[in-house]
Amino acid sequence: MRRYYPSDYGPHDATPPSLTERVYYRLFRKVPAPPGSTLLDVGCGGGKYLSFLRERGYRISGIEVNAELAEHLRSEFGLQVYEEPITRAPIPEASFDVVTLWWVLEHTHDPLSTLRAAHRALRPGGTIVVSLQNFASIGRLLFGTTWHHLDVPGHLYHFEPRTLRDILRRANFEVLRVRQDLIAKDFAPSLGQAFRLQRSLDWMLPNLLALPFDLVAWSLRRSGLITAYATRS
Repeated sequence: MRRYYPSDYGPHDATPPSLTERVYYRLFRKVPAPPGSTLLDVGCGGGKYLSFLRERGYRISGIEVNAELAEHLRSEFGLQVYEEPITRAPIPEASFDVVTLWWVLEHTHDPLSTLRAAHRALRPGGTIVVSLQNFASIGRLLFGTTWHHLDVPGHLYHFEPRTLRDILRRANFEVLRVRQDLIAKDFAPSLGQAFRLQRSLDWMLPNLLALPFDLVAWSLRRSGLITAYATRS
């Protein structure tokens, strides 16, 4: 999968989180555990989210399979980062209170094995957070093959709330809830792809202008992004 993510891939930006990103993390990436808890962020990219959490008092670790980026995060920012997939990383069993996968599971070759490895890494009663694209969204139904979140060939699997709950249960998690996310980054970039615009519309202003569409999709429980919370049973 590494070949599909060039050096300028956005999530690999290893600069400190901006004010906008901090606000976004505070509103939409809340950790279901108090400061001081241990957290593993799978697919941590440039480490912005890890840095934000460390500032807030969490004891954080990450997984980033880009070896060069992982080494940069360790040497420049002092972050504990594994550079192997969670299925092979030398993580002690039952060592974390929270495991997060923000838009990661859809990139993995074996989602079920990935979730089972996260289950082993969690302490009993620990929480997993899985956020990904909603294949049952209004955006996907409306745009079809030009739906932005298809992201061929980077996304290997797609889920909807029902199938996400099912795979979490198969990995021995107890599902608490599946949240419909308000900001879906769904309509504007899909519109750009549908009209074959040269410049992607996946940037701040078009996504803000698309908020009315996101609000309608959210209210109908058909948002472009969903987030599941489950505990190790």
